Amino acid sequence: MAAKLKKLIFDSDKTSYFLMLPALLFAGAFTFYPLLYNFYLSVHKVDISTLLLDNRPFVGLENYMHVIVNSGDFLDIFGNTLIFVVSNVFFQLIIGFAFAYFFVQKFYFHKQMRGFVLIGWVMPPVIVGTIWRWLLNGDVGFLNYALSFVGVSRIPWLASTTFAMIGVIMANVWLNIPFNMILITSALVNIPEDVKEASAIDGASSFQRLRLIVLPLIKPTLMALAVLNIIFSFRGFALIWSMTMGGPVNSTTILPVWSYVETFNHYNFGRGTALANIILILLVIISLIYIKFFVYKEEGETL
Repeated sequence: MAAKLKKLIFDSDKTSYFLMLPALLFAGAFTFYPLLYNFYLSVHKVDISTLLLDNRPFVGLENYMHVIVNSGDFLDIFGNTLIFVVSNVFFQLIIGFAFAYFFVQKFYFHKQMRGFVLIGWVMPPVIVGTIWRWLLNGDVGFLNYALSFVGVSRIPWLASTTFAMIGVIMANVWLNIPFNMILITSALVNIPEDVKEASAIDGASSFQRLRLIVLPLIKPTLMALAVLNIIFSFRGFALIWSMTMGGPVNSTTILPVWSYVETFNHYNFGRGTALANIILILLVIISLIYIKFFVYKEEGETL
């Protein structure tokens, strides 16, 4: 009996399915079911008046149409989201690369300093948001205090519709620079030494080596980081909420913040989940574009 059981488990073609079963059950319980239930909520009228009903009214795409067309806020908030995401991706890549290129050089304590930079990344976004809220305080903030030495008058960073978005972008860039730095550093240290030596022998300048050798070789890492930065920027809810709660006057409200407000402030779960699904669709499209034009292109395959 034991021999038959052993043969069934270890020698059967179905063994792989048994081994995958725990992972499939976990994914079904914590990924697929929430996604399906989220879609169910988005096509029904689920608010404070219908939340406890067994048969909630089916409204189809009405929740989607309301947030996109009828609310009047979609274009402004989508514009805020675009500004927030593009700015974060640009500055995180540029500054992360600059830090990586600096710390990959051999100098005293370069490894220790690289580790010190990572401290900010391991901090919870809520804590980072709280710290930056005090740093950008219009009256007693350190940034205004530092700017006063160069003759810059007090700036109401988080109380102004003009500067609030700049403030949350600075905080989010600071939070995610270490992640970009460490991945770019790993790509830089994997560049073959003989390539560097050959370029030096050929008389290439530092800028030429950077432009013609370093950047092309780490391009896959930079492209993957760009997509990850987009995804992480959409996860900037905790930071923004702890700094401005989407204000003033929705100037720092991005799509995830709007989804939260609709769901937990206005108790309109249908519209909140519709916004969450819109975010999911946007991220899926971005991921597919990346796979189509960069992953398969690098491998010489077609999607």
